Amino acid sequence: MLVHLRPAIETSARFVALNRQIERLYAEVRRRAQLEQERTALIEAERDAREEAERANRLKDEFLATVSHEMRTPLQAILGWVSLLRTQPEDGAIRAQGLEIIERQVDAQVRLTEDLLDTSRAMAGRLRLALEPVELEHLVREAVDSMRPTAEARQIRLDYLADTGPCTISGDPQRLHQIAWNLLSNAIKFTPKGGRVQVQLRRVNSHVELVVSDTGEGIAPDVLPYIFDRFRQADGTSTRRHGGLGLGLSIVRHLTELHGGMVLAESEGVGRGASFVVNLPLPLFRPQEALLPHGGDHRSTRSGTLASLRVLLVEDHDDSREMLETVLTLAGASVSAFAATDGALRAYEQEAFDLVISDLQMPGEDGFTFLRKLRDFERSSGRRTVPAVAVTAHAIQDGRRHALEAGYQAVLGKPVAPSELVALARSLHASSTPSSDAGARDAAPTSADGAATRTAAVRTDAADPTDTQTVA
Repeated sequence: MLVHLRPAIETSARFVALNRQIERLYAEVRRRAQLEQERTALIEAERDAREEAERANRLKDEFLATVSHEMRTPLQAILGWVSLLRTQPEDGAIRAQGLEIIERQVDAQVRLTEDLLDTSRAMAGRLRLALEPVELEHLVREAVDSMRPTAEARQIRLDYLADTGPCTISGDPQRLHQIAWNLLSNAIKFTPKGGRVQVQLRRVNSHVELVVSDTGEGIAPDVLPYIFDRFRQADGTSTRRHGGLGLGLSIVRHLTELHGGMVLAESEGVGRGASFVVNLPLPLFRPQEALLPHGGDHRSTRSGTLASLRVLLVEDHDDSREMLETVLTLAGASVSAFAATDGALRAYEQEAFDLVISDLQMPGEDGFTFLRKLRDFERSSGRRTVPAVAVTAHAIQDGRRHALEAGYQAVLGKPVAPSELVALARSLHASSTPSSDAGARDAAPTSADGAATRTAAVRTDAADPTDTQTVA
């Protein structure tokens, strides 16, 4: 009996072994299939990453080419007109036309630089707001009025409709103006001759909406989701018809979000126009920074405005020094100008001055060391502390704050507006005269308990709210 069962048992054992082998083969197949899936996924991810890197590289190259073009084109116009004005100095009409074009191109360069700096600050998280109650209807109307000549020159109808009545929000007036201006500039740029741009301001529940719509070129559906991305333009080719860096709308979005709002873009497609809707919350006011009145003091630089003011000026750049000296002299000040700090320090030790104006970055000795030597001399000689203004081309906010902490009473960002310079000089001189509060004469004024007094930002037409700062 056992003899007859042995083949069956052996056959069963072989089946069991075969099944185990098959299971091992299945497991190996599954493992290899999984490895193949993972390898395929890695290849696809690598391909996607490579395509994304190539796309980013193309965008970077396009952006750098655009920056080069946008900077060289105004410079070419400026240099060309400067050369022409040298050869035609007596022709009043040509001179007026040339100066107007030069001023317009310089303004374009300043705005381009400010857009780049704003984008850099936004990416680094260093873009800050100086909040205060803002009458939004008045601010938007100002922005519309400032763009009306541009619209009329292009034969574009520009309408403004406001149904909010007085509309006060908590915001940074300069940045809110920048939002409105950028949207208007964008709408006018992409609207053809004979088209229409409409601006609306309206209340919607607990928010206020700013709507800028146009009858222009519209936005393609595949571009619309990326319209607020940095460095993005609907047409990034070398044959594009419109200038700019593609930063304006990304700045609008960032500034709107800093105000607690949101911005949307709408378009039915190419050739169908576009609308941009900025939604801002109504107050609830938040604590605001102490600010001087919006716009600063922009009284004229007429002769006599700074009569009897004695100014010590230090600026290593010859043209800038000559411009500052001329502005102050025309306003009635007596100016001693120097290209380096050593001569300025000797003059300060020998003469009496009412105001010191110094560049911060100079060869040999910078404005920080120069001010420290001035303050050391004042303490050792018993002289009163004279107000000092720093002038700098650096737009980094920390650098401005460092200048104030070093003892400067104010910081002016280049390019310096003549009216702003004169107004600031008059204000600082008035606060430091013997008839003023004695505390105003101190380099770092303190309150009764020794705490430093507040810092106030003097609003200017520059893009950065820290472009002019002063210690009150």
